[in-house]
Amino acid sequence: MTQKIEIAGSSKHIGADEVFVIAEIGKNYIQTIEPKTVSEYLANAIRLVNEASSAGADAVKFQTHVVEDEVYSSNFKSPHFDGADRYSWVKRNEDSTPLEDFWIPLKKHCDEKEIVFFSTPMSKKAAVKLDNLNVPLWKVGSGDVLDFVMLD
Repeated sequence: MTQKIEIAGSSKHIGADEVFVIAEIGKNYIQTIEPKTVSEYLANAIRLVNEASSAGADAVKFQTHVVEDEVYSSNFKSPHFDGADRYSWVKRNEDSTPLEDFWIPLKKHCDEKEIVFFSTPMSKKAAVKLDNLNVPLWKVGSGDVLDFVMLD
């Protein structure tokens, strides 16, 4: 008998010999080199959630960033966009996702679609931000398994 883990605030569960499909959205709502408005990023994220839901996913997973807690302003190149330094990339992620105008409406949309919303906090302050959203679970990245400050 396989253990069944209930997901708080949802009719979904993990285990009990059933498949639980997670659509990894990460930060794929940022689809252009040129910065866009928060509302454009939110529309992209909602479209990706809708596609995941239509495909039968049980959950969607994003990434949550807080630049001041995650990376120094240094000349480190990001693999995401040619010529972008890591600090600017993470700052763009944070600036694109304010709590009130991005995360809260996105989480609400996921709740309405009955798809589990969760995220990978990329730092302690990102984890605190997720706490404000009352997410039922988090994904901890392999590079953070020893980040006891964030895990606490």
